[in-house]
Amino acid sequence: MDGTFLPTIEGLRKVRPAAVAWLGLTVVGVVIGAWYVALLGDGGRPVDGHTYFQARLDHLYVVAWPGTDGYTYAPAFAQALAPLVATGWSTFMLVGRAAAAGSVVVLAGPLSPLAFLASSVASEINALNVHLFVAMAVVLGFRWPAAWAFILLTKVTPGVGLAWFAARREWRSLAIALGATALIAGASFILAPGQWADWALALTGATRADPGWTPVTGPLWLRMVLGGAIAAWGGRTDRAWTVPVAVMLSLPAVWWPALSILVATIPFLIWSPATWILPSRLRPTRWRPVLRDRPGAPTGGVREPAGTVSS
Repeated sequence: MDGTFLPTIEGLRKVRPAAVAWLGLTVVGVVIGAWYVALLGDGGRPVDGHTYFQARLDHLYVVAWPGTDGYTYAPAFAQALAPLVATGWSTFMLVGRAAAAGSVVVLAGPLSPLAFLASSVASEINALNVHLFVAMAVVLGFRWPAAWAFILLTKVTPGVGLAWFAARREWRSLAIALGATALIAGASFILAPGQWADWALALTGATRADPGWTPVTGPLWLRMVLGGAIAAWGGRTDRAWTVPVAVMLSLPAVWWPALSILVATIPFLIWSPATWILPSRLRPTRWRPVLRDRPGAPTGGVREPAGTVSS
């Protein structure tokens, strides 16, 4: 060790205030998220979390959606959750809500304190639906398209967001997304073929059900067409933030907590922890949290590329 990486007074003077603010606000977001999860405990109003917890592999589709505890996701989702469900209600809720809050911090970074103040985000963590995990899957999907399997096997219709890959003629990424979904579905079908037939019937019934008032309304087919068009336009014009918007619009029902999916637009607009996941061509060129001004200095952060403007 030559001491290169040890902090010095000179080195600390070269740390950019913007980078310190970026890190500080992100840490504040972690604290707020942890506090909120601890405050809720296994209580609150976890209507969706209870639906997933009580779903039994031998009778998943007993209650029709949107009735209370009406499960409408693929059998693969319930099968994947089974080990966590076996740990009991309190652990299930703690892990689920902590993961949802963690997704907010990863996606929003320095904006996470504000994100937690948004009622759609707070209510989503309380209810423990999967919208924040869908948001995370959208961002992960730009690097690892197989992440789209989560979206296709839960909400299904937001799969129109894959029009991004089609519009860009990224056929390999599209094939990976669909292939991963098919592999998971195939393995799940082997374990419970009857439940997959029941799921098809449940989806048919759900398309005819009335979800009641929603902040974003309109026929599902129209919202899917609109979502697909937005994602395709984004693909043609390099506007990756359009994909979370398309996914949100094409949900089967856009209740208030579903708006939390829009948190996934943040990594494309400013730097957040999730931005490092993205391919470099999709990363924003402003507000990058560079730690030092001295060119070529070893740092635990990242160096700013030539031509990048920082604030």
